[in-house]
Amino acid sequence: LGDRERVAPGPDRRADDGVLLPARADPDLVGRRPGVALARALGEPGLVGLVAALGGDLRGHALRAALASEGLALHLVEYGDGISDLSIILREESGENAVITTQDCAQSLTTREVLPHLRSDLLVMQGNLRPDVTEAVLHAAQGMVRVLNPSPLDGITAQALAMAEIIVANEVETRALGGAEALSRRAALVRTRGPDGAELWLEGALCQQVPAPRVTPADPTGAGDCFLGALIGAMMRRGATRPDAGDIRIACWAGAMAVARWGTQTAFPSRAEFARAFE
Repeated sequence: LGDRERVAPGPDRRADDGVLLPARADPDLVGRRPGVALARALGEPGLVGLVAALGGDLRGHALRAALASEGLALHLVEYGDGISDLSIILREESGENAVITTQDCAQSLTTREVLPHLRSDLLVMQGNLRPDVTEAVLHAAQGMVRVLNPSPLDGITAQALAMAEIIVANEVETRALGGAEALSRRAALVRTRGPDGAELWLEGALCQQVPAPRVTPADPTGAGDCFLGALIGAMMRRGATRPDAGDIRIACWAGAMAVARWGTQTAFPSRAEFARAFE
C-alpha cells in the first residue's frame, strides 16, 4: 500500500534517495498482480481479461506459467525478440519498498493491440503504457466504469485523470497529482495509507476512513496491487459502479494479508480466503 514505483529507462538501476537494501527481482507484466487479485476475489474463472505484452524470453515463459492457473482471459502480445519487463524490488531501512521497473514491453503496446479487447463493463488501467495509448484506451472505454491507478506517475496525464470515474492512489501519488480534494472533485478517490488503511473521497470531501487490520509485516511487495484488485472485486460483486466503505474494508484486509506473507502473487489471499471474507 505504501510502495513507491520508479521507472528505470536503462541499465542504471540506482535509487537516488534513501538507504536501499536489495530484495529481489520479479518478472513483471502490466496489470498482472491486480488482475490476479481481482480474479481471485470474483472467484469464477474467465470474468477478468488481461491485455499485456511480454518478451519471448525465459521471464516471459515464467509469466505465462504463473498466470495459467489463475482463471484470467489472457490477451498477451509477445514480442519474440524482446526482453520481458522486470521489477527490481528494494527494501528501505524503514521496511517500505521502492520498486524500479523496466517498461520496454509495456511501452511497446499499441492502441491497435489493446482496443479489440475492450469488451467489458469495467476497465482498470495503470501508468505503465505510453501516455497516448492510455488516453486513447480510456477514451474508447466511454460507457464503461474506468478505474485508474496512477502508478507509475510518469505515464499519467491530466487528460487520463479527467476520464477516470474511480482513482485509486497512495499518498505520494495523491500529493503529486494535486491532492485528494482536487482529485475527488472529478472522480471517486480511494486514497491508500499503508498500515493506516484507506480513505474514500467524493466531490472534494473525505467521506469514509477505513482502518487496516494490524499484522506483522513480512513483505509489502504487491500489497497495493492486491488492494486494487480486491477493491474492484468487492465492488463488482455488489453490482456497484462506485466503491463504498465495505469494499474498502475488504481491500484493506486483502492488502494486509499480502503484507503479512512473503512473496507477491503467492502472498495474495486465495480464492477460498476471498470467498470466506465475502460471507
